[in-house]
Amino acid sequence: MTDHGEGRQVQILLAARELLAERGLPTAISVQDVAVRAGTTKVTVYRYFPSKEALFAEVAASLGDGSDLPGRRDQIVAAALRVVPRYGLHGVTMERIAEEAGVSPATLYWHFKNKEDVLLAMVEQMIGQMDIAGIFPPEPLEDADAFMQAVVPPVIRLLEERVNLMPIAMAELTTHPELAAVAYSRVFARVWGAAIAFMAKQTEAGVFRPGHPFLRMQAFIGMLLMYSLARRNFGSLVDLPPPAEAAAEFADLFLHGVVAQDPGDTTHV
Repeated sequence: MTDHGEGRQVQILLAARELLAERGLPTAISVQDVAVRAGTTKVTVYRYFPSKEALFAEVAASLGDGSDLPGRRDQIVAAALRVVPRYGLHGVTMERIAEEAGVSPATLYWHFKNKEDVLLAMVEQMIGQMDIAGIFPPEPLEDADAFMQAVVPPVIRLLEERVNLMPIAMAELTTHPELAAVAYSRVFARVWGAAIAFMAKQTEAGVFRPGHPFLRMQAFIGMLLMYSLARRNFGSLVDLPPPAEAAAEFADLFLHGVVAQDPGDTTHV
């Protein structure tokens, strides 16, 4: 879903830059080479650049914009995290993301092929901020209640920071199965895998009673995500406790449910 009318010239420029990086000199590159790499024709290349010299003059100028500086990609992702939740993925253009990041469209396309590629990078960065090992340690818990009381607040904080992105990401993954497959392999498999391994380890150790680890992971993360969404969309209409109070309730709900327990009951959760 590359934006119509805004990417062709940039794609030609990007193709020329890639070939220059591979071959070293413009003399080793023909206009036909550039056209093939850009997925277009020589006629189209000449429509934007009157000559091969003009094309590579533009390439030389663009190479001075710091496209490959360390942190440039992260700078673009940070800008996307600001503007995509504001306008939605379909409402934002690559040019708007570039403007927000303070880079040229050519620099943006140097790092990302299209908006879907940007979205994946946004989700990766969001998940990368999570301390997966801290949230889901591999060893059995000695005190499940104390652990849950400690781990729920930071998860809620993370979700509250990025809750605007969640509906956008999930909507795109729902309508684009190929994007969902990439997102799973690059992002979700790592997080879900750690959570499932954690749930299974607690069951093996007798800390948790037997049950499906994936469903338990969904129950844990799902209730925290729904709380964050409710606060965002209906916070002024629904009587919701603040995150600190909600965290304690969620920890108790996950471990003990809502059925009244005999005070002397020591059955594992």
